[in-house]
Amino acid sequence: MNQMDDDKPITSSSSDSADPGGEDPTRSRSNRYRMTSDLAALGTDFLILNADGEHVLRISGIELAERDTIVVEDLAGRTLFRVPAHHVRKTDRLTIYDATGTETGVVHRSLASPLRDRFSIELSNGISLEVKGSPASYEFSIVGPSGIVAAISRKWFRTTNSYGIETTPGQPDALLIASVVALDLMSHGGTPS
Repeated sequence: MNQMDDDKPITSSSSDSADPGGEDPTRSRSNRYRMTSDLAALGTDFLILNADGEHVLRISGIELAERDTIVVEDLAGRTLFRVPAHHVRKTDRLTIYDATGTETGVVHRSLASPLRDRFSIELSNGISLEVKGSPASYEFSIVGPSGIVAAISRKWFRTTNSYGIETTPGQPDALLIASVVALDLMSHGGTPS
């Protein structure tokens, strides 16, 4: 699928499950997830909550000397996506892999000005997503060919170390969460903010 319709997901894969690990084309409302801004700390694990306060995904930060990796898992511990982050401070791109090791997307950073980076996400199916706003302050959106596919904001929660991701209906939530994790790592140099 090279063009996104308003009622179709940004990726062309399909899933019968309605969980955040797969996309649910019949989902009629957006999903909101609560993340922690300490997420980028390698060697730690975090549970991701949905709007109802239920644990839905886990972020596992694997700390291995040359193989630092962030893993998005379901609650059963199955890997959904991996983001190798061993040279996050030195790189202008982070690749997102699915559970089988297939490249699913790449988050690119380019210098927009001496004080600001510009980010984009290229999915393996050829769709390009633009990041608008400030990933460093957790106030941005991810925009596809037909409009916003995810909004990220710190304003939705009272605690200072939390932010939210709201995905539009029918999107691959776990892939978008993995993309936000990569943006978080790149914006903060792999260190907690």
